[in-house]
Amino acid sequence: IILVTDLTPPVLSDVTAGPVAEGDPIAATSNEDGMIYLVPDGTSQNLGNILAARVAESGATAGVPASLSTAGISLGDYIVYAVDGFDNISAPSAVIAVVDLTPPVLSDVTVGPVGEGTPIAATSNEDGMIYLVPDGTASDAGAIAAAQVAEAAATASVPVSLSTSGIALGDYIVYAVDGFDNVSAASPVIAVVDLTAPILSDVTAGPIEIGTDILATSNEDGMLYLVPDGTAANIGDISSAQVAEVMVSAGVPGTLSTTGISAGDYVVYAVDGSDNISAASPVITVTAATYIDLNNTNTGGVQLYPVHVLDVLHIKSSTPVSSVAVYTLKGSRVIHMNKNTDQVNMSRLQAGVYIVRIILENNEVYNGKVTKR
Repeated sequence: IILVTDLTPPVLSDVTAGPVAEGDPIAATSNEDGMIYLVPDGTSQNLGNILAARVAESGATAGVPASLSTAGISLGDYIVYAVDGFDNISAPSAVIAVVDLTPPVLSDVTVGPVGEGTPIAATSNEDGMIYLVPDGTASDAGAIAAAQVAEAAATASVPVSLSTSGIALGDYIVYAVDGFDNVSAASPVIAVVDLTAPILSDVTAGPIEIGTDILATSNEDGMLYLVPDGTAANIGDISSAQVAEVMVSAGVPGTLSTTGISAGDYVVYAVDGSDNISAASPVITVTAATYIDLNNTNTGGVQLYPVHVLDVLHIKSSTPVSSVAVYTLKGSRVIHMNKNTDQVNMSRLQAGVYIVRIILENNEVYNGKVTKR
């Protein structure tokens, strides 16, 4: 008796080329009836090893494509074998990489605008990284990593915080990138802006007379405005109501002129380049220039010399001086000293005639006229 058996191994064809996403089926066709198996790459061409290592299998009808499920299998490299009814085994297929091709999904991203320094929250549905990048950064893992201004490791469904401290103001987006460099869709644009109001300091305290400058300092670059008390902290109202304005640099005092304004109560506002508005200064009362009686005969023993001043005017008084003020003939105060002094530096004044008003510690007042050369 001669037993004739099939010793010809089956032949595989039309095997799905990798990579394929985990969960997507792999197709393969055998030219013989039998079975088709999906096994890890490296599994030897031995039926026992194939059966032990298989992660998916399908019955095969000659010439009819079979489908091998990858749902739930580990990511990695796999091969396909066909085995016929006589346990003949085909050559292995080309290696098929089963990978994660599913991009992560972002959620709960902070809606802008946000102030510089305020963290931005975001959540990914996969482990990986979350990046904050300038708007317009391409949806590419390399480009995102190169452009990122903030990043945080992400655990699936756990919110992360992206710092905006020290970044440039502007428009940004968030991307999530998983461990296989799959990139999420970009978040909506988040504007990072300056929301911090400037702070005023060293504002001249009232009351002052018309013509006396008001000094004020802002901690930010921007503008200083002098407006009537009661003007709303609104950029439109401030711009419309201002009676004096000056551009300032952070930390540098600005000078607001009161020449020509009406007597009344005023406040100062600082406005930065992002139209953030400071709190109003304390009220500054601006009064009409003090009337000076040039016929005052109550000298209190006060003498001024020289009458024609080049630089320094000297004061001689038997009673201590309480304050000294120098006025133009139009009534604008140009020098004021609230202290006991015996001289006034007039070197910075223009040539002309000035009124010097001296109040003594006993409240007596002396008015004198001098000429600045």
